[in-house]
Amino acid sequence: AIGSLVPTELLSLTGNFSITNPNAGKTFIIDPNGAAPTSTSTGGAILLENTGNTGGGFFIYSNAGSTATGRLMNIRADNNQFPQPAFHLDYDGTANAFEIIHSTNDSSSNALSITGSNINDTTFGIFGREYDKGTLKITHIGNGSDISAAALSIDIFNSTGGSGTTAAQGIFMDATTGKTTGKLLNLRNFGDEYLTLTAIGYLGLNNSAPTSRLDVQGNISVSAVNNTIGLFQMFQFNSTCAGFKIAGGGEILSCTP
Repeated sequence: AIGSLVPTELLSLTGNFSITNPNAGKTFIIDPNGAAPTSTSTGGAILLENTGNTGGGFFIYSNAGSTATGRLMNIRADNNQFPQPAFHLDYDGTANAFEIIHSTNDSSSNALSITGSNINDTTFGIFGREYDKGTLKITHIGNGSDISAAALSIDIFNSTGGSGTTAAQGIFMDATTGKTTGKLLNLRNFGDEYLTLTAIGYLGLNNSAPTSRLDVQGNISVSAVNNTIGLFQMFQFNSTCAGFKIAGGGEILSCTP
């Protein structure tokens, strides 16, 4: 025991403790054997009981420059039969449970980079129980010079290279435990609703409450010439006259004087 008169552990420390290794190699190794308790408040091979400390608990700091070759923290589970999460966080506080502050301007540095190679499950899963918030909220902060940026960008990447293709869908959405009564898609700009897809498949353009399969408020411009879509045919006689007709029905023609 160091700084403790009645130690109850194999090593009990009270007060400041410093380890310095001026030579290359491992400085401090802990190699426990047995079955340490799994409790997140009393277990673990190493437990930092921080209740009596109102300051920070565990810090890693580095001011190393471009010559650094190692990561500040590594966690590795090297056995493919290991059944537990590599990292687990329990949080009952009032701030954010997990925060990343990313201040670099490097064009190849992401604030969070996740790479999954498990073809049988999702790479990134999010579960939420919100009543009036989004389970996932993305906020892009722009200043007018970000014309090439996007709040959400999806790249369906072909891993085979060359002229090969992928069969993945761009966006897939379903309600697997029962139909939702809310809108499936709701696109707005500064509060104005421009595209709405209801729970029963009605699509509204500039219409927040469509009552048919396609419900448009405003003018429609069709660039197709003599094009047939199912029973619906669009045609154009000349540069000023165009119209449409439905098979078995009449025709509607519009000409501009």
